[in-house]
Amino acid sequence: MPYRTSALHKPVFLATWPWPIRYFTALALVSLVLGMCSEHPHPLDYTQNKPRWFPQAPQHLLVSARFDGGEKESFARALHKELNTLGVNCFMVEASRVGEYGVQTMHALTNMCAMLAVCYDTYGAKTESPYSSYAEVTFANENHVRIIPLKLCNEWPPAPIDSDGKRAGAQQNKFVFKPSLLYLEGQDKSAAECAQAVKETLLASDDVVQQVCGGVSDLASHETTLEATTSE
Repeated sequence: MPYRTSALHKPVFLATWPWPIRYFTALALVSLVLGMCSEHPHPLDYTQNKPRWFPQAPQHLLVSARFDGGEKESFARALHKELNTLGVNCFMVEASRVGEYGVQTMHALTNMCAMLAVCYDTYGAKTESPYSSYAEVTFANENHVRIIPLKLCNEWPPAPIDSDGKRAGAQQNKFVFKPSLLYLEGQDKSAAECAQAVKETLLASDDVVQQVCGGVSDLASHETTLEATTSE
């Protein structure tokens, strides 16, 4: 006798169901799949929350200065030290550490919530270095980072001459340090006095910038050992 399948043995497919059941079943399946995708993002999707193995460095105040190896740089480093003493989490590139100068500068720029511009007359000059004070001003301006200028020069804004004899740095300073951007007067003041004025300015700022007043410099916690391979 040939094998016959009865209606009870026939498989039931989605297509054989009434349309209301098919509609709501399909809707439930789509919702289930979308929910699973949202709970388990693709491992290469960096738009999701960063996993624990991507450490987030604390935001800091970047002390931006022109490194000339002389008294101006010494004053900027003394200012950085005084800010640390006052409990301000600030960062300044250490040109003598082992490693690459550029790595420190990129760490400083990408983790700052505000930038203190130590403005002597040569500040912001465009040089051959891609990590000069000119580049730092450009980065802060383009990324809408709060800039706190400390005026240590007679002419304002600083009008330096670039390494190639041009005035790109002076033009950028004039554009960025506009009259509406108030500066702190630092001439004839000690590093300690300037640091106190900077901290008071930070405390009067918004909540994000105020956060840098709660700790010391994160340079010591920056695990990569670095050194300057270039200079301005």
